[in-house]
Amino acid sequence: MRWLCALAFFATSFAKGSSALAGDASAESRWRLDYRASDATCPDAVRVQALVVARLGFDPFAASRPSPPEASAEALRIVIDRGSSGEGLDAHVSRLEGEAVVGERTLHHADCAELTAAAALAGSILVDPTGELAKRQEPRTASAPPAGVTAADDPWRAPKSEPRPVALPPPPPATVLDIAVGARFVASAGVAPAPSFGVSLDGSLRHGRFVFRAEARADFAVGATPLADGAAVATTLNQASVLPCVAIDPLVLCGVLSMGAMVAESDNLVPKERDTTFYGAAGLRPMLDLPIAGQLHFVAGLEGVLAFRRITVSVRKIEVWTSPPASAAASFGFALKFL
Repeated sequence: MRWLCALAFFATSFAKGSSALAGDASAESRWRLDYRASDATCPDAVRVQALVVARLGFDPFAASRPSPPEASAEALRIVIDRGSSGEGLDAHVSRLEGEAVVGERTLHHADCAELTAAAALAGSILVDPTGELAKRQEPRTASAPPAGVTAADDPWRAPKSEPRPVALPPPPPATVLDIAVGARFVASAGVAPAPSFGVSLDGSLRHGRFVFRAEARADFAVGATPLADGAAVATTLNQASVLPCVAIDPLVLCGVLSMGAMVAESDNLVPKERDTTFYGAAGLRPMLDLPIAGQLHFVAGLEGVLAFRRITVSVRKIEVWTSPPASAAASFGFALKFL
């Protein structure tokens, strides 16, 4: 009788243990896979489920059990669609408990096979983040993927402790330089015996906030006050300038370095007198650069410079004008930009 009681006790305990294990397995298998892909090159749901199972080392999905999938309390959702940037594909991997999202990952890649393998890895981590479910399963005797899954389908196959990151495609190359050409009307004071006017042709290169400008300017002839006998003199200024600038749109702050030649020629005088002398100046120019339509911009600026040397204009050795140490100019015009 004692042996019969002991045997009944162990049989009852074994049955309870078996029932508990069955309950655990049932709890672990109450998962369902919700997989959707908008790209025709992506694997089907069966292949994706096989990839997740290969990562986990066991099959947690209710779809492979006798119970219906809608009875599952937890779900792994993998949705693959076109990337938000218009290039490549995005994989949205999320873990659902009922209707609530309790974990989510977003991956990006140009190739759907690579992206799906990475999504399967991310999904396996969401299903069993601590590895506790895998510990309660029977040990796997081989690390090969399940039937129907080849190495080409699972290029990310690696030990779970060292998952490989998704290789993102390089970003599109940024524009290195912005190029612009333009023309301006210039009014000056201090570079001729009277206020002078001219035109300027210019070009610029911009990289980020740094701008380099180069200009060629020609002023119209300006006459000095004639002498008592009617003899007079007219001056013409031609110059080239370089301007290193910093753009704080729409304001552009520039330094100015100008060099050129001033030509003085007599009038009402026989024989005519003509002389050419060096002109140089340096200073500052704030400018306004405003887009108008498309690549067309309105450009305006104010300039103040100091001359390297003062220039004296004479007729018959009589001084009729001496340049001041500083001069100013105002300009406006248009520029056409090329990206």
